[in-house]
Amino acid sequence: WRYMARPLLEQLDLAPFFTSTVGPEDVSAKKPDPKHIFAAVGHKGTKPIIMVGDSGPDYFAAQNAKVPCILMSYGYSPVPVQSFKAATVLRHFRDLPAAVEMIILESQRIKTA
Repeated sequence: WRYMARPLLEQLDLAPFFTSTVGPEDVSAKKPDPKHIFAAVGHKGTKPIIMVGDSGPDYFAAQNAKVPCILMSYGYSPVPVQSFKAATVLRHFRDLPAAVEMIILESQRIKTA
């Protein structure tokens, strides 16, 4: 992770778009432990969290953290991500902003109901 993902983000000029990047060697607990998510966002659910991933460990980490999960249909998952009960499964990264907005609106609807 630290030898590939971070340098790649830097080379593609994408690093400024990420507040933090957390790999398995950066935390004491690995996915699906929810501590991995909380370490990545820097808090334990005091602000809204949405997990975006592409595999079972991502989904189960979100479940354990009790946060919504968006799964991408492409990635390395040996199990089709459609078999998980994620908030949504996306085929294109460009659909992510609308999916996040949908989850936020649904959360607000539930709070006011």
